[in-house]
Amino acid sequence: MNIAIGALILLLLIFPGILFRFAFLSGPYSRKNFQSSLTDEVVLSLIPAFLIQTAAYFITDHILRINIDVSFLIRLVSQLNLITPSEFETIENSILLFSIYSIITCISGYLSGKLFRYLVAKYSWDIKYHSLRFNNEWYYLLSGRILDFPNNAGDSKNIDMVRVDVMSESQSGTIIYSGILREFYLSKNDGLDRIYLSNVYRRKLNDDSPGELSAPLEQEFDERYYKMPGDMFVIPYQQIKNINISYYVIEEDSV
Repeated sequence: MNIAIGALILLLLIFPGILFRFAFLSGPYSRKNFQSSLTDEVVLSLIPAFLIQTAAYFITDHILRINIDVSFLIRLVSQLNLITPSEFETIENSILLFSIYSIITCISGYLSGKLFRYLVAKYSWDIKYHSLRFNNEWYYLLSGRILDFPNNAGDSKNIDMVRVDVMSESQSGTIIYSGILREFYLSKNDGLDRIYLSNVYRRKLNDDSPGELSAPLEQEFDERYYKMPGDMFVIPYQQIKNINISYYVIEEDSV
């Protein structure tokens, strides 16, 4: 029982770091949580947990003037069997305060992870530092941020439209769906879950011509293409054989 209590307290101290990583890895397009085992995640969470607990200790001890006996806390985690009966009484009286402290640090860990993710994306730290890149490569491909990578020509900030040509199988044969990318969602296993397209045209693969694919504004006049009805067309990743991605910059004619 003593070992279990010590492990529980240790987990509560590390848990803000785990929430930090959860918030950092989970984006608006993603359902992704963790890609490694629980043991690996605990190890990777030690650094943010240490920073959060250090900041919380400084605020609690130096600003709020609430004295925290760190040596007692260490003994509580590592050598619970050496705690005296009078110290156990102190623990019982501090359970509520420690619970509030743990809740605040956990909330701080989650919010810090969200803030750090925002800063990484805003200032392109993930482009400059490989270790900060988000795990799913589809995010960079479909958002156009892959253009910002070193040795790639282009700038994702200049992209006005992303067009995709998707090859998919149907009962009548292989079909090409072409449309404007509106939204995409990533899966939990570093993959793509589904994409949302608008202004969608389809044609059979057998209708290929020696020339290039028709531009979005020209497909309406190409007899090979059939305009799909509806405002939004959803394609699950399981139905995608391959995908071609084009980034467009719309230039306005000067008058």
